[in-house]
Amino acid sequence: MIAERLREAFENSDIHTQYTLASKINVSPSTMTRFLNGDSKPSIEQLGMLCSILKVSSDYVLGIGEFAAPDIQHLNVDELTYIKDLIKADILAKPEDFKWRALEKLALEDGKS
Repeated sequence: MIAERLREAFENSDIHTQYTLASKINVSPSTMTRFLNGDSKPSIEQLGMLCSILKVSSDYVLGIGEFAAPDIQHLNVDELTYIKDLIKADILAKPEDFKWRALEKLALEDGKS
């Protein structure tokens, strides 16, 4: 599971080569290949660096959490406030329902304007 989730996070990242990812955590490209193929596991420190670079939680990579951590760095203040409101309204209680509920809320808000 670790390799599968690391590979998925790598493929969804803005890092284009395993060589680049390997250099960011000071391992050889062949070691990175072994991490992504499941032939070897990263150390705790390497896993922490990989999660930070790939913007996923270690819980997700380790199979403890079902969903990757969202990347919220690009959101503006209004979007962050909206997410905070969703959390307060308990709309984020079921992550699988989040997209539908968020779209539904947006539709209702659009109808009020």
